[in-house]
Amino acid sequence: MTAIVDMCDKVRLWLNEGAEVYPNDMVTTWVNGANELLNSELRIADMIQIDTATVTDPRVTLPSDWIEADFVRVVGGRPLVFKNRHDFYTPNDQGTYDNRGKYTIVGKYIVLGDAGVSTPLDIEMSYYGDIPVMENDDTWMQTRYPLMYLFATLEVGSLYGLEDDRMVMWKDRRVEMTQKLNDAHMKAKASGSRLSFKSRGGFG
Repeated sequence: MTAIVDMCDKVRLWLNEGAEVYPNDMVTTWVNGANELLNSELRIADMIQIDTATVTDPRVTLPSDWIEADFVRVVGGRPLVFKNRHDFYTPNDQGTYDNRGKYTIVGKYIVLGDAGVSTPLDIEMSYYGDIPVMENDDTWMQTRYPLMYLFATLEVGSLYGLEDDRMVMWKDRRVEMTQKLNDAHMKAKASGSRLSFKSRGGFG
């Protein structure tokens, strides 16, 4: 049995209904909706990806699964600090830009104040990436947080018109679990106890 079929069976078990009422294709759309919901609210260490790129242009496409930046630095060197776009593109009194060691985000691009077309710059970014889509194998989301994933799926299913008195409870519980995990992650980051594993590859 594949992971997604197993998830569909679990959802139907909680709803006490069979596949003739809630077929796999329908429940799968709820699972995918749960991913979208959790991507928008969850920020935990499991979502952290680390990527590197050698850039020669100030504007670089962000990774395809990028949600939010966590930390950006020059490889083997100093961190780069985020600067809002207005300040990044506003010259100082001398008519120049004070963007060395800074970066800004424009849509799906990161713009680097240090990058020049003639001098390659190695950049490392840690970022929050999308929760993996569930298909044949369990993802870390299903393995580590099965109840929250289930509640998020049922919460999305409620938009289909499910009539179950437990719906409010499921949503409240999912929101509570999300907040607790986010708070724990922020505490771990502040204490320096979070561990990350680096994966090589270029942005995008």
